[in-house]
Order: sequence, then structure tokens, then C-alpha cells
Amino acid sequence: MGYFDTATGEFISGENYQGSEQPTAPGARAVVGDFQPVDMAKTTGLQNILAGRQEVADYFIANLPADGIPYWDSTIPTSPPPFRDTSAAAIAADGLIQLSTLVADKSLATKYRNTRERILTSLSSRAYLAEGTINRGLLVHGAQNVPNDAKGNDVSLIFGDYFFLMRSTGIAA
Repeated sequence: MGYFDTATGEFISGENYQGSEQPTAPGARAVVGDFQPVDMAKTTGLQNILAGRQEVADYFIANLPADGIPYWDSTIPTSPPPFRDTSAAAIAADGLIQLSTLVADKSLATKYRNTRERILTSLSSRAYLAEGTINRGLLVHGAQNVPNDAKGNDVSLIFGDYFFLMRSTGIAA
């Protein structure tokens, strides 16, 4: 969350509820982000919004583990392995497919589509589906408020399920 001066638009400070530090690195939620910046780029045609989403998406992709399911925070050491975040993966898959339709560079569009496919393939695997578990959601290993509640992190999250089922698979737009 960011605070801005209403008169000048300058950044004042921020709060971090999902990352390990202040400020945290952009994560999957930033690919889609609050208020859907990819949709804003599409609607307004503003190239600076699109360029910002591309920069975040490229950072996100560069920091993905091999299976495409991000750690809950890309700035923390990976030994021992930190929590994964399937909800962030599902959200990013949606943002990446949207982004792939907006970029003029065909190789970049292909990169975004291929990353989306890698994420969805992993989310559809036994490692991340809730089938056969006590979870009532579709996906397991959603990360929720990790810095403040280490017990409430390896969970099914409704927004992860929504983006996985409805948005990323194309069932709903």
C-alpha cells in the first residue's frame, strides 16, 4: 500500500503486508495489481502504464522457481525453501495473458504466454491441487500474511481459486 501527497502526487511512504521487508520486491499481485493496471493500460492506451507492467512482469518472471509457482516473497533466501504462493501464481497467470495481448513485441508476447502456461501446468498438478487434502478450496499452498502469521500460510485462498478457475482458464473475462 502506498501513500501519496494529494497535491503533488509524490510518494510519501508505503506499508507492506505480504513481503518480508519494507519495501518488498514486486510480486505476482503487482503483475495484475490493485485496480487492474493491465486493464488500465488497455483502456487508456497510456504507454507508461504498459511499460510499468512489463517491467514488473519481467522482474517477476526472472525470479520464478523452475515450476513457475512463486515464493511468497522473491527477496528472501531460498534455503531453506520458503512458502510458495499459488494464489499469486494464479493472479500472475491472468495478468500475463492480458499483458501478452497488449505488447507490440511478438517475442515478448510469446514469453508472457509461455510463462502463463508453465504456471497453469504447475497449478494443475498434484503438487498444488487440493484434491485428496482437507482443504476446501481448489489450490493448496496459498500464502496469506506470512510475516505476521506463520500458521495461516499454507492454505487455500478464494482469490487464488477464482483467478485459477475463472480468469486464467478463460471461463470468465
